[in-house]
This record gives sequence, C-alpha cells and structure tokens, in this order.
Amino acid sequence: GLFPRETSMASLLSFLLLLPALAQPAPPCSTRLSKFAGLGVPRARGRRVVRVMASREATARVSRAISALGLLAALGGGMVEPPTAHAVLSNPNAGMARSASAALRRAVPVVNDKVGGIQSELERAQYLLRFPNRKPWSQMNTIAQQCLAKIELDKTGVVDGVPAGNMKEAEDVIQRLTESLDLMQGSLAAQDSDKTATYLSRALKATSELEMLQAPGLPYVVPPRYSQLPRLQGRAVISVQFQGAPSPVEIVIDGYSAPLTAGNFLQNVNQGLYKGSSIAVEGKSTVFVRPNGEPSSQKPLPLEVRIKDEFLPEYRQALDVTTGDYPALPLSIYGAVAMAHGPDDTLSSPSEFFIYKFDRASMGGLGGMSFEEGQFSVFGYVTEESRDALEAMRDGSRIESIQVLKGADRLVVPPEAASSA
Repeated sequence: GLFPRETSMASLLSFLLLLPALAQPAPPCSTRLSKFAGLGVPRARGRRVVRVMASREATARVSRAISALGLLAALGGGMVEPPTAHAVLSNPNAGMARSASAALRRAVPVVNDKVGGIQSELERAQYLLRFPNRKPWSQMNTIAQQCLAKIELDKTGVVDGVPAGNMKEAEDVIQRLTESLDLMQGSLAAQDSDKTATYLSRALKATSELEMLQAPGLPYVVPPRYSQLPRLQGRAVISVQFQGAPSPVEIVIDGYSAPLTAGNFLQNVNQGLYKGSSIAVEGKSTVFVRPNGEPSSQKPLPLEVRIKDEFLPEYRQALDVTTGDYPALPLSIYGAVAMAHGPDDTLSSPSEFFIYKFDRASMGGLGGMSFEEGQFSVFGYVTEESRDALEAMRDGSRIESIQVLKGADRLVVPPEAASSA
C-alpha cells in the first residue's frame, strides 16, 4: 500500500538504493540550515520574550526529512498524494463574508429553521463550487435536489412566520427560489461553473428575502443605557446623488447587526443633514463625508460591532480579529459604509461617515483582511450596481440629494431622541 501501482520498478529500486542516505547526516547543501541552530527565535508571551533554541541534532533530522520529501516528489508523480481541493480554502477566516451580498444575507436573523437550513445547504454548495479543480458536481446536485424536496414537501412550514399581509410576496419569492434551483440542477448536470454560480446566487438571494419577511424586527432588545437612541429594526435602502456621478449611489443599511448606528444615520438623512455636504477622497481607498454642520445636541455613538454568529452586538469594544472572531459586517469588503471614530476609538462620530473601497490585493493584510478590521461601526454596503458611480466620485464633490428608498418605517425614534433633534 506504500507505492501506487503505476510506480515504475526503476523508481522503486532508486528509492531503495537511496534509503541509506536518508539515515546519514544532512548533506552539505542543507547543513547551511544548521547555521541557524544557535539563533534564538523571539516569541512574545505576555510581556516577556521567550527564545526558542533548536539543537543541531533536531536540525539534522529536519534536513533529512526535507531530503526525503524531495526524493519522494522526484520519484514519478504518484508517491506523494496531492492535497485535497478543500485545502486551498483552509484559511482560518474562510468563513468570513467576502462580498456585500454574502455579509447582508448572513446578517439576517433566522426565524424559520427550515429556511435557515436551506440557506446553510446552499452556502455549502457555494463553498464547494469554489474548489479550483475536481469540483464535486454530484454532491452539489444532491444539495439542490434536497433543497427542492424540502420546499415541495412542506410549503406551509417554509412560509411559517411570514405576516399575513406579506404572504403573497413570500409565495413569489418561493417561486423564484424553486425556479433558480431547477436551473441550477441543469447547469450542474452540464458541469457549467458560471451558470451554476449565477443560479446559486439567485437562490441565495431568494432565501435572504424570505428570511427578511419572517424577521420584520429585531430579535433582541438594545441595552437599556442606549434605549433613548434611534434604532433601525431591519433594513433600509438610501439613494445618494453625488455631484459629477453618472447615477445615484444606493446603500443598503443594516439594522440587524448595527441598529443604533444605522438608526442614527437614517435619522440624519431624514433631517437633511447631509444634503450639500462635501466629500473628501483619500487616494483610491476611502470616501469621507463630512456634514456642513453638526448639531451641537448630537453626542458620540458607542462603537457597535456584532461578531459573526453572535446574537447581540458588542458596544464600546473593538474586535480583535487575531483571536478568531470576525464581524458580521466586515470592513474588508468593497463599498463598506461605516461611521468615523469619535473622541476615542470606543466611540463613533454621530454624523461623519466614510465609504471604504477595499481591495484585497493592494490593501489586505494577514488573511486578506483590512488592518482596521473590527475597529469601526460598519452599518451597510454600497450595492454592486452602484460601483461605477462610486468610482466616479471626486474630491470636493458635494451631495446633491439623498433620500430613503425603502425601510423608512423600520426606524424607531424614542421621544427623548426626537426632542433633542
């Protein structure tokens, strides 16, 4: 079982003849590694620095192991089993959303477990589709079949939780979902990656729309100390016309993950705070919007970040992504919209915001994330359709108009906030 059948006899004999060499000291070319054996490798541990020393014997063993691996690789292809396809996706933050649509979809609270299960399975199919080679077509097709079966066998259960007034809309969404899954099965049978990605994206969008119909408000209560602040209970969409832009920029703002930040922003829009404001473009990465005048009554907001898969947002506490916790609404996505910092890093400005044009190739740090990931209150994203308009913005341009397209009814303004406005 050590050697595959296709290994030639010559390769096998060569390997057996060279086995004694592996038991000898490291060859001269690799003894250079032993020069580092006496060097200390500093590692931080609390406030101390620990130096890890490597013995020459250990270095020699490593050198011989490297020689063995090189030899095995040279013996004709079949000796070393290639890594599985999913190893390419083994980055520890591979589960973090990499697009605005994915981040917003995952931010919707799951009220109906059946719909949540369908979305999870489709997310898994999307993950499998990313394999660079040897795509598991049959496995993805099974997922599509199972999702269709769940819908057909229990349509009543799938729409459970949708208010009676929205039932017709929910039925239309389910129709689009089943059509997308049918088309997806055809593209999977043809092993067409591009079409599969398109139909899968449509199906995921439909599940997200259905979940939003089932979750009209927040599934949690904001902390009492912030109960006097405006809050957005769900989603809203705004349209901003910038001077010189070919079309308006649409922004989806998310109250599920950042209810206070999104609610405050929507109230600013309703009060006309941003109309006529100028923008400052910093290089190719950031568009800052500073209102002409900030009302003296406005106080800084608490930094608001919800950790992925957590129920409630964290307040006045930046997220340390090096611990393995990632935000539900990442900054490391093109078109992320966030509030600027307030007097200190645990507070956000009540009015100044920025649009982050993140590019992983030129701006990504460790793991492809922004160095500022988890440090700002992200509350929405520019839509993909508005990308050209965003790129057309120039330093010094002004906001000609800004209006709420959808979700104005999701804004809750407590009496205290209304009286101080």
